[in-house]
Amino acid sequence: MESKGLTLNEKYQLIMECRKSGLTDSLWCRQQDLSVNTFYSWVKRLRKLGYAVPAARGKNTSQVPAQDVVKVEVIPDGYEMSAPYQPDPSYIPAIRIDIAGAHLEISNDANPALLAEILKTLGGLA
Repeated sequence: MESKGLTLNEKYQLIMECRKSGLTDSLWCRQQDLSVNTFYSWVKRLRKLGYAVPAARGKNTSQVPAQDVVKVEVIPDGYEMSAPYQPDPSYIPAIRIDIAGAHLEISNDANPALLAEILKTLGGLA
């Protein structure tokens, strides 16, 4: 890519294309035959001029949100356990969802972000 003679707006558009691509800056620059050093000099200059240049995708700036990990015990219908499953008799779920053969009971104090991920996953099973 011939980078000489590009306007500031053209450089900004290329940076935005890179950041939206999901690739690392290095890989995107390699695919565009552009020096990574040149690319980063553009980023530095544009930021100094007040352009809103998003952070690079990388080890510490992953665009994938962190996910909670929880232990889930699946007890199939009709499964005989050595000790019968005894749910807490005082527990009353706020919502019960039956989807794709799975039962999901949700309390009022459920983590909304975790619940959204679970529902998104279950939606893919339907």
